[in-house]
Amino acid sequence: GVVYFQVGLRLEAVLVEEGRGGRIDGAEYPQRWQALGAAAQAVSPLAGFPLDPSLVQARLAAGNVFVLHRKRLEGAGGEALYCSARTEAGSVLLVEVQVLAQSARCAVRSESPALSQLVPPALQALLALE
Repeated sequence: GVVYFQVGLRLEAVLVEEGRGGRIDGAEYPQRWQALGAAAQAVSPLAGFPLDPSLVQARLAAGNVFVLHRKRLEGAGGEALYCSARTEAGSVLLVEVQVLAQSARCAVRSESPALSQLVPPALQALLALE
């Protein structure tokens, strides 16, 4: 017969550290984001952690997801964090995390739509760590 195993891997286990090329150049982000398009995007709400952009940035960095730019969202009363990460296999992940007064959400784009779909639950687990 056939036996299947499912192994839960934490996000940071498959992402490259900053000193090894995990962060893309911030100037590349807007062009890459547009080039990938909405078809390669996964969007998800995030919850279960303090809605503090500096705390979110620190937890993302600990998981090898690097904030390239932060922008105030005047109308929404929050902040957007524009991030990048690179997998050990070389895939680049582009992540936008919006931290608002009452909620948070993320949008993820990569060359692989399937990979984009896997990232939001992993981000949720990373951010909710105590």
